[in-house]
This record gives sequence, structure tokens and C-alpha cells, in this order.
Amino acid sequence: MAKEMGEVERVRMEEMAKVEKLEKLNDKLREENRCLSSVGHCFQIRNFAFKVSCGYEEESLCGLKVLMFLGLRLSFSGFLGFEDLLRKEKGKYEQLQDEFERYKLKAQAVLKNRDISTTLLDNAGEIPRIASLPTVIECASCASTESDLRHTRSVVASLHEKLQTMEIDHANSKREYEEKCAQLQHTIAEMRTSHENLTVELRHQMQQRIAEMEAEMQKQRTRTLDILAEKEEELKMINTVLLSVRSQKLNQNDPMDPPQSISATRQHVKVRKTGSREFPDRSSPGDERRRSCGRHFFNLLNGAESYSSIVDELQIDRSLTQIPAVSSSTEAKNMFYEQELAKKDKLVSELRTAAQVAEFNARETQQASLTKDLLHHEMVEKLREEIKLLEGKLEFYSGDANMEYLRNIFIQLLHCESSSGKKHILKAIATVLKLSQNEIRHIDKR
Repeated sequence: MAKEMGEVERVRMEEMAKVEKLEKLNDKLREENRCLSSVGHCFQIRNFAFKVSCGYEEESLCGLKVLMFLGLRLSFSGFLGFEDLLRKEKGKYEQLQDEFERYKLKAQAVLKNRDISTTLLDNAGEIPRIASLPTVIECASCASTESDLRHTRSVVASLHEKLQTMEIDHANSKREYEEKCAQLQHTIAEMRTSHENLTVELRHQMQQRIAEMEAEMQKQRTRTLDILAEKEEELKMINTVLLSVRSQKLNQNDPMDPPQSISATRQHVKVRKTGSREFPDRSSPGDERRRSCGRHFFNLLNGAESYSSIVDELQIDRSLTQIPAVSSSTEAKNMFYEQELAKKDKLVSELRTAAQVAEFNARETQQASLTKDLLHHEMVEKLREEIKLLEGKLEFYSGDANMEYLRNIFIQLLHCESSSGKKHILKAIATVLKLSQNEIRHIDKR
């Protein structure tokens, strides 16, 4: 996503650079067109002024008439800077107009005698057109001025063509830029939708897994409590049976005989193993199911026969050690039982170690699960921040009015020299960029 946004930013900057370049070229061509037109007019006016100053009044008047015929509205008197000459020329013009009227009447009389058409003359009381006067056409200065004017018009026409071509190129570039922006906005919207769907799906999967793990842990806890309760009942039952068997065997066997004691111990273990068969009325189908689950669960520990049998044998051995000794010689001969107790204690310590290892593994598994949850939460938060950042950039790029306003403000900042004016312009930029109050206060302090 960051790569695509970088590509979008690069394309946008290139398009903006092209647009600015075209605008600058357009302004330059317009300025050249205006300068050429003003230079052409000034050249003609200065030429006429020079001719007037040199005494070529007739040629300058002819040139002025040509410019008036072409429709150029110029204030010649203000440009030349002398009003006295203008008044004199007006007087001469009135005299020439009177003479023209007289010559006009004579010319009409001559033309009537020679049967020549009077199409060259305008209506009565009006001055003939400049194009119909042979003196104006044959004037050398008028011809040069007309050639300069044609050249200027051709240059202006070519500049107009270039300007139209550049405007067309600018419109095409702007249209392509708008199409690319719309396409990128559509792509960003699709990516945002897919990311939201993926986030929702991952959240749902995580919640499902958490619920399954909690249910499994609850089941294991309930099963362990049931097994412990069952084992406590079995221990109580075995203690009762052992007390009864011990009271019977003490009257029959000699406790000083180790082989007989071993056989008695084995018989006690067999009695413990067959205890459930001897007391069928005290067990139920639920107890049998819990007992089988407990055996399957604890048979996994270190390949031992079963946790219940080990604990029961340990209880048997400890109960046998509580039998009162007959004499000091009997205590000396019970070393075999002490060795067996040491073995059982070692086995119990090993089982405890295995239980601690299993508990440690369970805690590590739980810690790993919590770590994964935290990482997922952090990833979701980072993605949300990236989405907010991209939304802000999209809103910033889509605001053409704000960009134009920022451009104008930045130009004003470049031309501003006073510190107070710069501070006001920076406040306006901060308002458009939607900065926080702390950042605005930081700007005010500077």
C-alpha cells in the first residue's frame, strides 16, 4: 500500500509540474503577444512622430489615415506630447477640406464632360476612403508600414495557434490527471474494503479460537477436579480396607519375616486393584467413566503403571510403617521396607517433577497464546493508523480548492516581508492543514 501511495504521489507531482510548466509557457506567450502588439504600434507611432518632426506632414497624415482605416484607436496627441502642432494641423485640415470641396466640384464637371464614372467618389459631403486615394497607396512609408503590419499580424496569428495548441494539450493533460486520480481513488477504496473484510475475518477467527481454548481449558479443569475427587475417595476406601486386612494378617503372619511381608504387601495391592470389584454397590457408571479417563490421562507420565497405583502403594507402605513394632529386633529387620519407601519417595518426586514440567509447558503455551493475541492487536492498531493516514492524504489530495488556496497563500508568503504578515499567513496555512492547537500556539510563539 505504501508503494502504491508513493507511485500515486510521484505521478501527481509529475502532472502538477507539467501543468505549471504549461501555464508558465502560456503566460510567456501571452506576454510576448502583448509586447509584440505594443511594440508594433509604438514603432508606427514613433515613425509618424519622426516624420512629423522632420517635416513630412503629408506622409505622416497618410499613415495616420491608414491606421484609422484599420481601426486602431490611438491617442496620438498625448503620445507625441505637443498640442500646438495639433491645432495647426487642424487649421490646415480645414483649409484643405475647403480646397477639396472646390476641387471636387471641378473634378465632377470634368468627369461629366469625359463620361467617366464617378464611382471613386463617395456620397456628397463625405471624405473618400483611404484605399481609393492614389496618393496613399503610392506612399513609400505607407507600404513599409503595411508590410510591418502584415508581418506583425502573421506573428500574432502563429502565436495564437501555439496558444490554442498549448491550451488543448493542457486540457488533455488535466483530463488524464483527473482520470488517473479517479482510478487511484477507486483502487484505494477497493483496498480499504478488502482490508476491512480481512480484519473482520481475522477478528472472528481469533475470537473463535479463544472461545475453543477457553472451553478446552474448562473441560480439562473439570476433568482434573473429578479425577482428584475420585482418587481421594479411592484413598479413603483403600485405607479402610487396609486397616481391616492389616488387623487380620497380624494375627496370622509373623511381621519379622520379610518374604511374607512382601507377599502380604502384594496381596494388599491386589486387594486395592480388585477393590472396585469387591464393592460394586458403591460405584456408578459416572464414576467408572471418570476412573477410566483418569487412568488414560495419568498413564502418559514417565511410563509408570498408573498414578493411582503408585499413590496407593505409597499409602500402603506408609500405613504398614505405622504398625507398632513388637520389639527393637523387629525394627532392625525392617530395612527392606525402608528401601522400598525410599524408592517410592524417589518415584513420587519424579512424578512431581513431571507434573511441574507439564504445568510449566501449559503456562508457556498460554503465554505464547497471549503474545500472539497482543501481536495481532498491535498489527490491527497499526493498520488502523495507516488507514487513517491514507484517508487524510486522500482528503488532502482531493481538496483542489484547498490546494489552490494554499498555493496563493504560499505565493503571498514569499512576497511578504513583515513578520506580522508572515505570522498571519502561517496561521492561515495551519487552519487549512487542520493543525492542532498546540502546534498553532507553537507558531504564535515564534
